[in-house]
Amino acid sequence: MDHTPNLGSIIGGLGVLFWLIYGLNWIVREQRTRIRLEGIKEATSEIAFFVSHSYERPGEPLPEPVAKALDNLAHVRKLRTAQQRYEAYVRGIRMLGEAMGKAAKQRGYDEGFQAQRTDRL
Repeated sequence: MDHTPNLGSIIGGLGVLFWLIYGLNWIVREQRTRIRLEGIKEATSEIAFFVSHSYERPGEPLPEPVAKALDNLAHVRKLRTAQQRYEAYVRGIRMLGEAMGKAAKQRGYDEGFQAQRTDRL
């Protein structure tokens, strides 16, 4: 009995090795992306909490652009891969940041205008 490997078994073994390395690489990238996404979510939550005091008032609804941006972020969970969720979340928080900034600016303008009107009366 000859136990020397033939070319087919060598190629097959290399193929299995390639897919094993590829699979492990994919798992590591997915895990890193998930960890990065969780960190971004935590930071976004902290920032949004403190910035929201600039434009939110009890009993008033959220400004429409802010509500729309938050709604877009809610759909991120439905995406399949961590990379897709990460990219969608980053786009979503950019929209949220822009909407929150505009809402805070408008609230400040409105309150300043109201204060000026009150002083003149």
